[in-house]
Amino acid sequence: MATAGASRGDEESLRAKITEHFISCSLCLEEYKEPTYLPCGHTFCKGCLQTYISALTPGKKVQCSVCQKETKVPKEGVEGFTHNFYIESLQDTVLQSPRQKKCKFCALSFERETVATSKCITCHDYLCERCALLHCGTSHTKDHKVLTFQQLQNKDYQKHIQKHQKIFCPEHKNESIRYYCSGCNVPICRDCRDLHHDGHKLISLEKAAEIVKPILKTKSLGMQRKFATGKRKLVKISKTLATLQENESSVQQQIKARAAHLRHLVNQQEKILLQDLHKTTSAHRNDLQISYEKCSTTCNSIKYTTDVVKMILQNGNPINVIMLQHQLGQKLDELQSTSAVEGIPEEINLTLTTNTEVDQEISSGAGLGNVQIHVSGRPAKPDFKQHLECLVDCLLEFGAGL
Repeated sequence: MATAGASRGDEESLRAKITEHFISCSLCLEEYKEPTYLPCGHTFCKGCLQTYISALTPGKKVQCSVCQKETKVPKEGVEGFTHNFYIESLQDTVLQSPRQKKCKFCALSFERETVATSKCITCHDYLCERCALLHCGTSHTKDHKVLTFQQLQNKDYQKHIQKHQKIFCPEHKNESIRYYCSGCNVPICRDCRDLHHDGHKLISLEKAAEIVKPILKTKSLGMQRKFATGKRKLVKISKTLATLQENESSVQQQIKARAAHLRHLVNQQEKILLQDLHKTTSAHRNDLQISYEKCSTTCNSIKYTTDVVKMILQNGNPINVIMLQHQLGQKLDELQSTSAVEGIPEEINLTLTTNTEVDQEISSGAGLGNVQIHVSGRPAKPDFKQHLECLVDCLLEFGAGL
């Protein structure tokens, strides 16, 4: 029972990760409604995309809000862009989306909204209970396969779905993807083969998937190593922050003890010196925290992405692997190129230096002492000035070196 509960928990966690990183529109920040993707590969809600390009006429260029690449608006407007069947499939099967779907046949034939309860995995139409019973009753649709939403989410039906589900060509919308052009590195339909890939070497989708899987797996393994490096950096930063806090407290006590000995002369100087210490440690702490947050965000992204790749490699059918290879590959490449998990931050050590001949120098402000910065692996930075201005110079020098 515990294992089953843990398994359900893992599935829920994976669904949340997929929703956050692959199923959320970057324009409305919600789950995709009619997912539609641009030639650059980034997906948006159809309605969001319609609003985004509403001021542009066909032929004008629209800039992707994610990668900034430009694409010409098709003559059909938003209808000219491609429906993302794979994202829709994830919503129907893996994610168990709570958003209600509407029956397409009722909308077209009766101009009314009816809640869908099933989906034809052959033509991708959502159907209400009544239309689902009638859908396969024509010569055109007699071989279509209709499944209820419960069946779509049942693992026992996954092989059945993979066998009968069709993904349609972005260019020839009535033709399903059938081949993979190894020369052009793209999945194609029958019309693409005849019109654009005549004489090219074509292989089956199954064989292409076997070629793509090791590539994605290798990239994913590279991310796991990068993830391990990042986790080590996070541990080091956490320890450094703790040490810095202890070090700061220690130096504070030294400053206060020294100030107590000369309290009648140095009240104002004590305040200035404590402020300097706080500024120094705050600046370094801020840099450490920024580094920690960047590294943590990258590690989370690596973990999430590799989880999704693992799921696709284990559960996705060949066409799903092919259709998603560019998006996942690009994500993995972006993560591979980041330097956020590399490099261990410098660890500084703060000490208080004092002048035993301060009695004659109290009025000048040099008698209380100065905070010095000791970076691990480097000699301490000496402070040769005895006036209060040296503290500001030291802080500026430290800040410029970060």
